[in-house]
Amino acid sequence: MTKVVSSWKNLCILVALFLLALIPRVLDLGVFLTVDEPAYAEQGQNFLAAVLRADWAATNQMGNPGTTTMLAGAMGLVAYYIWSGGGGMSLQDFVASVPFHPFDPHLLAILRLPFALITSLSVLGVYALTRKLFNGKVALLGAVLLALDPFYLAYSRLISLDAFMAIFMFLALLAFLLFLKKGRARPYLLLSALAGGLAIATRSPAFILVPVVVVVSLLSLGNSEGRWRRRALSLLGALTVWVGLIGLVFCLLWPTMWVDPVGSFMGVVNKSLAFRGSTRSPYFNFFMGVTGPDPGPLYYPVVLLFHATPLTLLGAALALALLAKKGTDGQRRLSILYLLLYSLSYIALMSLGATKAARYLLPLFPVMDLLAALALCHFGSAVFSRLRLAWWPATFTIVTFLQVGFSLSHHPYYLSYYNPLAGGGYQAPRFLLVGWGEGLDQVAEYLNARPAEVRAVSGYSSQLKPFCKGQVWGLNEQNLLTVLYKYEASYVVLYISQAQRNMPSPAVVCYFRSLEPEHVVRIHGVEYARIYRMPEFLPDEVLPIEHRQPVSFGGEIQFLGYSLESDKEEAVGITLYWRALGAVSGDYMAYLKLVNAVYHLWGQVEGRPSLGGTPTNQWQEGEVFDSYHEIEPWPGTPPGVYQIELSLYEPYQQRNLTPADDQNPLLGPVEIARGVPPPIEVLDIEHRVRANAGGKVQLLGYNIESGFRPGDGIHLTLFWRVLQDMEKDYTVFTHLVDDGENIWGQKDNPPVDGFYPTSQWEEGEIVRDQYDLIISPDARPGDYWLEVGIYLAETGERLAIVDRDGNVVGDKVLFEKLKVLDEQ
Repeated sequence: MTKVVSSWKNLCILVALFLLALIPRVLDLGVFLTVDEPAYAEQGQNFLAAVLRADWAATNQMGNPGTTTMLAGAMGLVAYYIWSGGGGMSLQDFVASVPFHPFDPHLLAILRLPFALITSLSVLGVYALTRKLFNGKVALLGAVLLALDPFYLAYSRLISLDAFMAIFMFLALLAFLLFLKKGRARPYLLLSALAGGLAIATRSPAFILVPVVVVVSLLSLGNSEGRWRRRALSLLGALTVWVGLIGLVFCLLWPTMWVDPVGSFMGVVNKSLAFRGSTRSPYFNFFMGVTGPDPGPLYYPVVLLFHATPLTLLGAALALALLAKKGTDGQRRLSILYLLLYSLSYIALMSLGATKAARYLLPLFPVMDLLAALALCHFGSAVFSRLRLAWWPATFTIVTFLQVGFSLSHHPYYLSYYNPLAGGGYQAPRFLLVGWGEGLDQVAEYLNARPAEVRAVSGYSSQLKPFCKGQVWGLNEQNLLTVLYKYEASYVVLYISQAQRNMPSPAVVCYFRSLEPEHVVRIHGVEYARIYRMPEFLPDEVLPIEHRQPVSFGGEIQFLGYSLESDKEEAVGITLYWRALGAVSGDYMAYLKLVNAVYHLWGQVEGRPSLGGTPTNQWQEGEVFDSYHEIEPWPGTPPGVYQIELSLYEPYQQRNLTPADDQNPLLGPVEIARGVPPPIEVLDIEHRVRANAGGKVQLLGYNIESGFRPGDGIHLTLFWRVLQDMEKDYTVFTHLVDDGENIWGQKDNPPVDGFYPTSQWEEGEIVRDQYDLIISPDARPGDYWLEVGIYLAETGERLAIVDRDGNVVGDKVLFEKLKVLDEQ
């Protein structure tokens, strides 16, 4: 009879715990969408599609590896297929048809449901294991603290990796501690390996379990009695089996390991190393008001302070006191020591990474909840017994009541919880990044209630768009003018984590925060989003102008400045910014020339000075436009420093819009790097030569432009191929001669106007080289020749011109005959 009562009691406890964990996780499950969920949901879709067509290699979607998250996402899709009836489609076709761009908010609840169910069931697993590791009271209190832990609760109802990794790691550790405590009972070893495999199949940081378990095993070995060597061999065998089973679970769960085990595993390792060495983006990390690289070792302690509840913080502190307290049971002291070892090892590992996020610390929270339960049970017994109260009902009631108050008061925005002892949500934005998408549903609700069609922009458009009836575009530093003038956006939504990190730019955030918002979304006193009416005109200071260089063209158009792109390999990318000063008289084009210091031309491009192609004679006074252009340097352009000459001209009326100082602005400097030698065919050589100068350089040919009249200029472009590196700097001579070799025009100078001496040329390189000669005004009409050669200026010694057999044929190259015409 006693056993029956006990069984019913345990069953009631399990049911109550499950409901306590499940209800807050499933209520209002589709209210808002977080940043990473669309990507994780789509990866789950791709994973399921790959499994259905037996394409095992394609199950490698995340590389984390993220298998448990993809499996849970796949379960949600299958549930959605069954619930919706499939629409007459096969499961494979149905899965492929599910839309994620934009994310359908009706899918949220059913896709999140497997995550809520699994994490709720895991609370029962924690209870069952801690009941055997400690006692029923500690287990029940720890399970309640975990079920209602607001930080764990927040992530355990989302499509994410972190809650799964946290709980599977914790279950693996508890099961292994039970394996050590219960005389190395094999079921606990198997359970620990299963949970460990699930954890590592979720995210690579779970690998920390292996060294932690090894150290725990060594500590337990030193604490036991008997034959040390025999125990050590037995434990070594158990650890070997444990690691092998973890590997087996890992491989079975992730089908890509079936076809490419080495490549898939090394992909996980490489991703972990990349995670350690660099941040995702310059805006990813935020700590104590600073956005930038690694926030340092204080980051995770501050995360712990703000995201823990006062109960768990107090309990964890008391657990440390319990560790040092005389009379504490030795086995309990060891268990606390092992839990602390696990926590410190994990936080040390995560602190090594340059990329840090609060959710990465989630595996510590189940441990803190258990430590708190241990300490609160111990000290609760001591305190309430002295007060002659039934300590267990009092402790359990007070702890449960407080934890319920801390967490459920934030439903459904559990992410908005911050420890009141640390200042709560009022202080959290000063220290930590706040906002992962929560509250944007309320933004959409406000915008949907507007009478006119809403056209909104937001830095978190993917999280806003699914809930908004109107049109939503992303907001970044480059598209400000596009969303204002082309899309005619009516609202700007400034989200808290966007404002904290000064996204899209400090100037934009500062400008909008100086305005009065039309509406503010607040959650627990924190301003999560400000909604602004888009102003008619934007001030110059908010534009993403890298280089401000105001120039007035004809009093009609003001050039504001420009931004250069540095990541282009074969072109110079530049964005120009313009403002209409009044009515513009013509449809002007922007003409950009890539020039060196002596204004030789090395590339050019033209286009309308507005991205949308709006003609300038349709611009309205005060409007601001931007235009993007790419200038491709001509093939063979030498490496070096150049500038961009900017002008505006009207092609139909053939007239320029003159700058105020009559000088076209020069933009830059622009650094052109040495590139791969271009094929000769793309050089557009008009006159082929192929003359070898001293085995050092080959003249491939030339292009020539001139009116060919006395006093006219001759623009000559030479094309060189470098045959070997040269230690000396040579000079090129270009002479215009008649039959008697009299010179009627010449230009002698180092190649490329002296900006790229031959000592810097590299073997195999092709160099475009330009010269300007003047035909003597005294030159008579008739036949002339251009002769070209190379010499050392110090000695006058010329490089010999040799034929294919190496025979010297002269010291200059004579070009084709040209005819100088009569003066007109």
